[in-house]
Amino acid sequence: MTARKTPAKLSRSQVKLLVPTVAFESEEELSAHLLDEDTFSGTPSAVPRYLYRGQSLEYRRQWPLTDGPFRPLSLEDLVDLSCWELDPSDLRPPIPLLRYTMDLPSLIPTATRAYEQHLKGRANPRAEEVFDEGMVYFCTTVCMFLFGLAIRIKGDANAAAWFQEQWDSGFPHRYKLRSIGQHYGMETGMLDTTASIPVALWFATHDFRTGAYRANTTGVVYRINRARLAEVEGWIVALPAHEGRFDAYSVDIGDTPETIAPRAVRQRGWSLAGWDHPRIIIRMVAQGGLVQYVFRTSATPSDLNPLTHQLLVPPDDILRELFEEFWSKEPASFIDAQAWVDRYWNVIADQQIRLDAEGHWMAQFSAAIGRIFHHYETRVLQE
Repeated sequence: MTARKTPAKLSRSQVKLLVPTVAFESEEELSAHLLDEDTFSGTPSAVPRYLYRGQSLEYRRQWPLTDGPFRPLSLEDLVDLSCWELDPSDLRPPIPLLRYTMDLPSLIPTATRAYEQHLKGRANPRAEEVFDEGMVYFCTTVCMFLFGLAIRIKGDANAAAWFQEQWDSGFPHRYKLRSIGQHYGMETGMLDTTASIPVALWFATHDFRTGAYRANTTGVVYRINRARLAEVEGWIVALPAHEGRFDAYSVDIGDTPETIAPRAVRQRGWSLAGWDHPRIIIRMVAQGGLVQYVFRTSATPSDLNPLTHQLLVPPDDILRELFEEFWSKEPASFIDAQAWVDRYWNVIADQQIRLDAEGHWMAQFSAAIGRIFHHYETRVLQE
C-alpha cells in the first residue's frame, strides 16, 4: 500500500497596504485629538476639511488583482513602496499576483458586485461592465421614482424644488439620489462617509441596529483629507483609456430635504465613488490623505459622542417606508431588473418599459412617470 502524499501548499506572495495608524487609549483621547486637528466649525454651511468613516473594527479584504492594469504588479501600481508590506520580505516588483493576494483595508465597499463575481470565478468582464453600467442608471431612476413619490405624498414644495434641480442636472449629477438610496439599503458600490466627527464616533461605537453603546471594546475612525481626495479623484479619472474607464468623485448629500430623507442630512452624509477600485485607496495612502485612528471605547460615550439612534435613524421616515415596500431585493441581472419594472411600473404605464443596455427605456420611463406617480400617490393617500 502506497502512502498518499499531502499536496504541497501553493506558494503565494502577499502584498499588504499599510494605512498610517494612530492608536488612542480612550475615546476621550481620540475626541480631543480630532477636535484639535480639525478647525471645521460644525455648521451645515461650512466646507469640511476632512471626511470621516466610523467602523466597529478593521477587518481588511483580500482583493483579487489578476486582470487589467494589475498584471503583474509593478512599481507604478504600488505608487510608494514604503506604504506596503511584502511577504516574503525580499519580494520586489514586478510581482506576479495570484487571486486573493492583495490585502487592503475594508474601505472597499462590500457591495462591489464585480469584486464578488471575480472571487467566485464567474466574471465575464464585458457582461459585468454592461450590467454594472446599466444598473447605475436603473438604480438611480428607481431612487428618482421613490424620492419623487415621497415628495408628492408629503406635499413639500421646498423638497419638490430641490428634487427638480436634481432631475434637471443630468445623470452625472443624479448620483446624489442614488447615494441617498444607499442609506436605505440600496447597493451602490459607493463608500459612506460623514462630515461630522460625532456621527463618525457614533458609528464606531454603537450597534447600528439597536443603538446600544459598545463599551470597553475597539473602534476605528478613518480620516479622509478632502484636498488630497480631490487630487486623487482627478488622477483616477485621467488614467489612460487602456486601463479602463474609472469614475471618482465625492457627493455631498447633507443638503437633502430632511422631511423626505432625514438620515442623509442628520448623518451629514457624503458618498465617495471610485473606492470600489483599489487604485484610489492606494493613491490616497501614498499621498498622505488617509489616516486610521484605532481607540478603546469607554464605559460610556464621550462628550463629543452624544448622538442617539433615534436621531440618526428616525422611525418617522417616509423614504424608509417606501424603500421597504419597493426595494426588498437587489436585482442580480437585467432579467431581475425587468421583473421589478414589470411589477411596479408596467402595470400602470400606457407603454411598456423595456430595459436595454443602451438606455432607450429612459424615454419610456419619462413619458410614464406622471401616471405612475399619480397611481401610487392616490393609493397611499387612500390608505
